[in-house]
Amino acid sequence: METLNYNIKTWLATSENKELQNQIMKEEKEYIEKQEILDAIRDGLLEIKRRHQNGEEGITLQQLIDEL
Repeated sequence: METLNYNIKTWLATSENKELQNQIMKEEKEYIEKQEILDAIRDGLLEIKRRHQNGEEGITLQQLIDEL
């Protein structure tokens, strides 16, 4: 779902239907959260690829656990 355009947001702000407004905003927020997660996964996979191509070692599972 793309970001709501200005006209729709304006209409929702003046609309009596607050339930509809809340539902749309919730769906938009969920989309943003999912996109942030997918972006983080993509960044991690690109980092693994870069390290593999350069012959660099990553951290071990134990090091990752210790950091958490």
